[in-house]
Amino acid sequence: ASGSQPRLQWYRRPDSEFVRVDRLDRTLGQGCGVTLVQTDANFRVAKRVDAAEAAWTRNGLRFGRSVLREFGPDNSVRTERQDGAPVYLADSLDALGAVQAPSAMTFLELRSYVRHLRERGQAVGTQLLYLHSKLSFPLMSFVLAVLAISCAARWPRGGRLIGGAIAMIISVAFWVVNSGALSLGRVDLLPPVVAAWAANIVFGGIGVSLFVRTPT
Repeated sequence: ASGSQPRLQWYRRPDSEFVRVDRLDRTLGQGCGVTLVQTDANFRVAKRVDAAEAAWTRNGLRFGRSVLREFGPDNSVRTERQDGAPVYLADSLDALGAVQAPSAMTFLELRSYVRHLRERGQAVGTQLLYLHSKLSFPLMSFVLAVLAISCAARWPRGGRLIGGAIAMIISVAFWVVNSGALSLGRVDLLPPVVAAWAANIVFGGIGVSLFVRTPT
């Protein structure tokens, strides 16, 4: 899919205007490495605007700190630093090939995306959280199965219904802890790796402990 493997891409707007986007995040409404180039009737570069960061607003993509360069017919160059000058790049984020949301990417696509961001010195907290979640989430069923077996085997035959009920309660607790850990990870209160694996580690440990201590 477009944007699943972030790279430098050029997009043509009118005949005389081109846009390059290094990364455009639809979820956050932010762009990085944005360049706008305007040409004259002879297809000569007349103006170029470069911005490290940009944010999507109701009026278009608003550049942060940017550099404007205007090229005269006599090969002269006028350079001006701008701060927050609005630039209208497209009618929608999709028109600029917005990057997929991390939850919509495959594991390999998201791993490539995280590597891409790291190479450019950008924060990868949220993306790294989703990356590890794609590994930890499938293991949830195994962890819950270990809990259920351990709780059911912990009591004599007549009390296995109690063990099953306890297993269900622990399963609900698992979801609560997992959701809470992921929420803390999204706001950077927990490291992404810890947030993604916390519930599996805690409840997996409880399940193994109960199973080992089960009377034979």
